[in-house]
Amino acid sequence: MLSFMSLAANANAIKYAIAYKDFDLNDNYPQYAKKSTPFILSQSYWNSKVIGYSIQDKQKHRKTNNNVTINDYEYYKDLFERQGCVICGDKFTMKNKPTLDRIDNKLPHTKSNCQPCCLYCNRYKSDKDEKTTKLFIQLRRYCIINHLPQTIVNNEVYQLIRRNITGGLSNVMHRYNHANETTIKRYYYNETNKTITVINTNHTVTHICGVDFNSLYPSCFSSQYHPFNKYTNGIMYICGSVNGVINDSNQARKIINSADRFTDKGQLFIAQLKGHIDEKYINDFINFPPIFRNLSYQSSKSVIGEYMYGQMQSAGVKTDKQERKLTQLLSTHNQYMTFSSYYLWFLIDDCHFIIDDIKQLVTSDKHTKFNAFVNEFMNKRIEAIKDKNSGLDKFCKMILNASYGSDGMNTEKYNKIKLLTKEKTIEAHTKQQWMNDRKLADNLYAVQFNPKNCKCNTCLQVAYFTLDNAKYWYLNFIYNFMYKCLDMTKIHFVEGDTDSAYYAISGRQVIFNDTNQQTYEDNLHLGFKYVIKDQQFYDANAKYYFPTIVGDKQDEKKLLGLSIENEGDEMIALAPKNYYIHTFKGNQLTDVIKLKGVNLRQNSIGKQDVIDNIVNGKITQGSNMRLGQLADQLQEGQLSKTYCMSKLIQSKNALTGIQTKMIVLKNSQSCVPFIYGLTADSYIDCH
Repeated sequence: MLSFMSLAANANAIKYAIAYKDFDLNDNYPQYAKKSTPFILSQSYWNSKVIGYSIQDKQKHRKTNNNVTINDYEYYKDLFERQGCVICGDKFTMKNKPTLDRIDNKLPHTKSNCQPCCLYCNRYKSDKDEKTTKLFIQLRRYCIINHLPQTIVNNEVYQLIRRNITGGLSNVMHRYNHANETTIKRYYYNETNKTITVINTNHTVTHICGVDFNSLYPSCFSSQYHPFNKYTNGIMYICGSVNGVINDSNQARKIINSADRFTDKGQLFIAQLKGHIDEKYINDFINFPPIFRNLSYQSSKSVIGEYMYGQMQSAGVKTDKQERKLTQLLSTHNQYMTFSSYYLWFLIDDCHFIIDDIKQLVTSDKHTKFNAFVNEFMNKRIEAIKDKNSGLDKFCKMILNASYGSDGMNTEKYNKIKLLTKEKTIEAHTKQQWMNDRKLADNLYAVQFNPKNCKCNTCLQVAYFTLDNAKYWYLNFIYNFMYKCLDMTKIHFVEGDTDSAYYAISGRQVIFNDTNQQTYEDNLHLGFKYVIKDQQFYDANAKYYFPTIVGDKQDEKKLLGLSIENEGDEMIALAPKNYYIHTFKGNQLTDVIKLKGVNLRQNSIGKQDVIDNIVNGKITQGSNMRLGQLADQLQEGQLSKTYCMSKLIQSKNALTGIQTKMIVLKNSQSCVPFIYGLTADSYIDCH
């Protein structure tokens, strides 16, 4: 019950409940024939089982003189090959191994009291009543038949996914952007000299345009059809249960490169590999590198560059240390990185990505069962918006956006808390697992333990695929829509977050003066209109992403679509989630500042502070006030500390402008991606 006391867990539970809405306890779910090697009983497996049965009976004080023995090997080898599980009827395979189930639980493991049973059924039958056992077995059957996810039982797979799960993009590429003042900038990689140059184009910025994806995470596990998804017949499936681990590189390549990826037979997987974008095509992708992955590197002058290295030292931030951050790359930097199927297919087919080595491939089932949940809550939200029911609108939005998170929560790291008496609490102090305790009443304490063992209680693979599917869809819009119909020499990426992207655009130029305020402001609302290079393609396909029917909320909020979030004439983005924008609020141009980790209502930070940081490196101080509990000193004779509520004020650097996810160049204020093998000296700034 306590595990469902968060919004994310509740939303996730609703998602799975709707996925199982067609489940019927009394339905006859047939055995699903998975490709698995038939089980052949080995002598060693049987020996270990016999020993286990004997130990189990002795612990329960049952007689063992007539128990099954090692000499019964041939009899049970033949029995397991001929018969299936007496409870569920499934045949025994290497993935569904057999054991013996006692007919009468009061009697020992004798030949006459035992029947063949699969491990799963035996575990859930135990001493439970018949209906409970049937429920567990029927749920498992329904899950397998519909390819729904189950928790990971393979420790190697679990560690691989937990170690490499990667959040959403949060990055800055061009920091200073002002209409009619700054220009669009481009990066150029010289293959011969191994240098990267920032080029000032002759296209002047006219406005800023920010786009925002509609419920990106729910969209990406909704399995909603979209014509711009060329894989698996236009449906972005979500993974089910993990069903195999492949360590053979050739076999893994065959699965990755199979033509089945364009049909509904496409195999979902997570691949651990090294790779790079073909050097001949780097300039096609250097202005928005498509590999969003964590990179480990040293924050030294030769890596992050002289400008940002100096900024860090001025702010008192430690340099020359190991960092690991999510950034945009053009290769895996000779490190093994993991990619899910859709993301890797996109990199190979659209980004000239070359696989150098494959270490491992984890395959999984696929399903569309979350589609009903996403559509149900999205339709409820749209109806709420139409009815001007803001409460229901916000509720549905929160449920949708929170429904992904619980699958990826690191629940196995949570500590165990027990309620104990004073005597038992004193005893707990002598145990290695004891961590902390707090007095609740005269003879009642909450004692915190750090257990030796833990298990994964969520479908971690679902969170991994959701995150990677979102990256694929974010990039798919940019490279298969924007690059095909827009003149990207007149656009550059400013700042982006998980589901949003801000662009500086060189469109129709209007110089502001006292007589043309309305014309100037109208020009800021033109979006991509004056940078379209293929009008026919844009007219035919914009409807799949942008809202095109005025006043139609269904069209405006469509899954896998997006809309214009903000428009303005100036944006200064110092670092991820750390920017100033001059944009419309209530039809009036207004200064808006966003700072990560700083309460702007408690601090007076404005546009000039942002400009001062770029011009002279000024560090702006700030403070956050919060309520918290402070512990009194432990007095003699006291078992636990006492706590009192206090107002805590924390001073910190509110505005440092530190951006180490890329190499920041001072003159252009451009952030250029790390390229494997190059140092900061290889990056040439514009003048």
